[in-house]
Amino acid sequence: MFLDLTFREWALAALLLACDLGGLLLGARFLRSGRGRQVGVLPEFGRWLLFGATWGIVWAWVVAFAFASKFAVLRVLTHVAVFVLAPLSLGRGLSWVRRGRRNAAVLPTAVGLLMVGGYLWAFLVEPRWVEVTWHRIDTPKTANLAEPMRVAVLADIQTDAVGPYEEDVFRSVADLQPDLVILPGDFVQTFAPRFREQREKFRALFDLLEPWPRYGVFAVLGDIDPDPTLFDGTRVQRIDDRSAVVGLSPGVQLLGRSLRRSREPLESADIARIEAHDGYSIVVGHAPDYVLPILGADGGPEALFLAGHTHGGQIVVPGFGPPITLTSVPRGVAAGGLHAFGDARVCVSRGVGMERGFAPRVRLFCRPEVVMFELGR
Repeated sequence: MFLDLTFREWALAALLLACDLGGLLLGARFLRSGRGRQVGVLPEFGRWLLFGATWGIVWAWVVAFAFASKFAVLRVLTHVAVFVLAPLSLGRGLSWVRRGRRNAAVLPTAVGLLMVGGYLWAFLVEPRWVEVTWHRIDTPKTANLAEPMRVAVLADIQTDAVGPYEEDVFRSVADLQPDLVILPGDFVQTFAPRFREQREKFRALFDLLEPWPRYGVFAVLGDIDPDPTLFDGTRVQRIDDRSAVVGLSPGVQLLGRSLRRSREPLESADIARIEAHDGYSIVVGHAPDYVLPILGADGGPEALFLAGHTHGGQIVVPGFGPPITLTSVPRGVAAGGLHAFGDARVCVSRGVGMERGFAPRVRLFCRPEVVMFELGR
């Protein structure tokens, strides 16, 4: 696996190693400079924060200059917190215990353990703890459907190494027996030397959707999907800037938006098509920005508007929400869930994958999800 790393990946790995080792050595020296005098817990904690902030800013600037990537900056800041500050904090707590200052050692020890434990949870556990989220939509137009329909939304698979996790997700979706599966973009994110191999493994995942959903699987492409042939050889149908009607008449109308149009406001022509269709309509775009015109008190037409892209933020601050969403829709909408705006229903899925490349591979208070809709009574 390491032999497949590209030069940019090797370069980032080398910088992160230098950041970690240099931070540990300089941090230990800086924090030991007060040794020999009785330093209070809060002043010591302030020195710890000062060093961490300074070291993080320096390396964030270095990585931003070298890679011009916000995700690489987030990754180096994660390293500073987990692999520099946490060990230094634990080390200081241990040194105080040895010197008989057990009460003073509680704060640095607790902070260090919390940072390490939180990172291990966010890195090892939560990214694979998939949640199935159920919603029922029972409206006048879904009442017009000749039969109820179960719809699965599988957003942002976003893998760089298709393996057991992705296979388990697809098997879980098959077990839910959806009538229709919708894929709102971002599928395989890896560098060119490995893309062809991962593309073939990704295509093979659809063999696990057995029995095949009776109304099919439909997809739009996302930010990391430059290859328009990604679904060649599969039964998946692309609907970028296309439409389809599935189910018994009047059926469910699918309106797909290309990546570019998923960031452009919903057009009056699409609203007219939704209102003219006697059955229910589902609009699919990768980014959720296209729904901005209907996010008001009056809302929009009676339809379901789907998107992915945000991953729910991947990291959520309790009581605040995701600090980063990379979209212009309100934070509460970007975080996920089903939201009502008049007759319109908007759902931004948290997705099942994570941002790859230079980004930190973590989820915290933001479990991956498969979204299930039951349309009609």
